[in-house]
Amino acid sequence: GRTLILIHKSLETYMENCYDCIGIMICAHIVMHYHALMKRRNLGALVGFHNKLLQVLWPRFNYVLSLRYGGIVMVSFTVSVCLSISPTLTLPPSPSLSFSLSLSLSFSLSL
Repeated sequence: GRTLILIHKSLETYMENCYDCIGIMICAHIVMHYHALMKRRNLGALVGFHNKLLQVLWPRFNYVLSLRYGGIVMVSFTVSVCLSISPTLTLPPSPSLSFSLSLSLSFSLSL
Protein backbone atom coordinates (compact mmCIF):
# COMPACT_ATOMS: atom_id res chain seq x y z
CA GLY A 1 0.00 0.00 0.00
CA ARG A 2 2.47 2.67 1.11
CA THR A 3 4.99 1.88 -1.61
CA LEU A 4 2.39 2.21 -4.35
CA ILE A 5 1.15 5.49 -2.87
CA LEU A 6 4.75 6.77 -2.76
CA ILE A 7 5.28 5.82 -6.41
CA HIS A 8 2.02 7.51 -7.41
CA LYS A 9 2.84 10.71 -5.51
CA SER A 10 6.37 10.79 -6.94
CA LEU A 11 4.99 10.40 -10.47
CA GLU A 12 2.48 13.21 -9.91
CA THR A 13 5.23 15.49 -8.59
CA TYR A 14 7.51 14.68 -11.51
CA MET A 15 4.78 15.14 -14.12
CA GLU A 16 4.03 18.69 -12.97
CA ASN A 17 7.26 19.95 -14.60
CA CYS A 18 7.79 17.33 -17.29
CA TYR A 19 7.66 18.37 -20.94
CA ASP A 20 9.22 15.24 -22.43
CA CYS A 21 6.49 13.91 -24.71
CA ILE A 22 8.39 10.80 -25.79
CA GLY A 23 9.36 9.93 -22.22
CA ILE A 24 5.76 10.21 -21.02
CA MET A 25 4.58 8.02 -23.87
CA ILE A 26 7.24 5.40 -23.09
CA CYS A 27 6.17 5.39 -19.42
CA ALA A 28 2.52 4.95 -20.41
CA HIS A 29 3.48 2.14 -22.78
CA ILE A 30 5.41 0.36 -20.03
CA VAL A 31 2.45 0.68 -17.63
CA MET A 32 0.06 -0.66 -20.28
CA HIS A 33 2.45 -3.54 -21.02
CA TYR A 34 2.55 -4.59 -17.37
CA HIS A 35 -1.22 -4.13 -17.12
CA ALA A 36 -1.72 -6.52 -20.05
CA LEU A 37 0.79 -8.95 -18.54
CA MET A 38 -1.07 -8.99 -15.22
CA LYS A 39 -4.35 -9.44 -17.05
CA ARG A 40 -2.99 -12.44 -18.99
CA ARG A 41 -1.82 -14.06 -15.75
CA ASN A 42 -5.16 -13.33 -14.03
CA LEU A 43 -3.55 -11.12 -11.37
CA GLY A 44 -5.90 -8.25 -10.76
CA ALA A 45 -4.19 -6.83 -7.67
CA LEU A 46 -2.45 -3.94 -9.46
CA VAL A 47 -5.19 -2.98 -11.94
CA GLY A 48 -6.23 0.03 -9.87
CA PHE A 49 -2.62 1.13 -9.48
CA HIS A 50 -2.02 0.90 -13.22
CA ASN A 51 -5.18 2.90 -13.89
CA LYS A 52 -4.07 5.61 -11.44
CA LEU A 53 -0.69 5.86 -13.16
CA LEU A 54 -2.33 6.12 -16.57
CA GLN A 55 -4.69 8.81 -15.22
CA VAL A 56 -1.60 10.84 -14.38
CA LEU A 57 0.33 10.09 -17.58
CA TRP A 58 -2.27 10.51 -20.35
CA PRO A 59 -3.56 13.99 -19.48
CA ARG A 60 0.00 15.26 -19.21
CA PHE A 61 0.90 13.58 -22.50
CA ASN A 62 -2.05 15.26 -24.22
CA TYR A 63 -1.12 18.64 -22.73
CA VAL A 64 2.55 18.42 -23.76
CA LEU A 65 1.61 17.14 -27.21
CA SER A 66 -0.79 20.04 -27.71
CA LEU A 67 1.99 22.46 -26.69
CA ARG A 68 4.36 20.86 -29.19
CA TYR A 69 1.74 20.89 -31.94
CA GLY A 70 0.89 24.52 -31.25
CA GLY A 71 4.57 25.43 -31.51
CA ILE A 72 4.93 23.60 -34.81
CA VAL A 73 1.86 25.32 -36.22
CA MET A 74 3.18 28.74 -35.19
CA VAL A 75 6.61 28.03 -36.69
CA SER A 76 5.18 26.77 -39.97
CA PHE A 77 2.85 29.78 -40.15
CA THR A 78 5.76 32.15 -39.50
CA VAL A 79 7.93 30.44 -42.10
CA SER A 80 5.17 30.50 -44.73
CA VAL A 81 4.57 34.20 -44.08
CA CYS A 82 8.31 34.95 -44.33
CA LEU A 83 8.64 32.91 -47.50
CA SER A 84 5.71 34.63 -49.15
CA ILE A 85 7.13 38.08 -48.38
CA SER A 86 10.73 37.41 -49.41
CA PRO A 87 11.74 37.68 -53.08
CA THR A 88 12.21 34.51 -55.06
CA LEU A 89 15.79 33.64 -55.89
CA THR A 90 16.78 31.08 -58.48
CA LEU A 91 20.39 30.02 -58.58
CA PRO A 92 22.07 28.34 -61.53
CA PRO A 93 23.16 24.77 -60.88
CA SER A 94 26.59 24.48 -59.38
CA PRO A 95 29.13 22.55 -61.50
CA SER A 96 30.89 21.26 -58.39
CA LEU A 97 27.60 19.88 -57.05
CA SER A 98 26.84 17.99 -60.26
CA PHE A 99 30.41 16.65 -60.32
CA SER A 100 30.17 15.44 -56.71
CA LEU A 101 26.83 13.78 -57.43
CA SER A 102 28.13 11.98 -60.50
CA LEU A 103 31.27 10.95 -58.61
CA SER A 104 29.27 9.52 -55.72
CA LEU A 105 26.94 7.69 -58.11
CA SER A 106 29.81 6.14 -60.05
CA PHE A 107 31.52 5.20 -56.79
CA SER A 108 28.41 3.52 -55.40
CA LEU A 109 27.87 1.60 -58.64
CA SER A 110 31.41 0.27 -58.68
CA LEU A 111 30.94 -1.31 -55.24
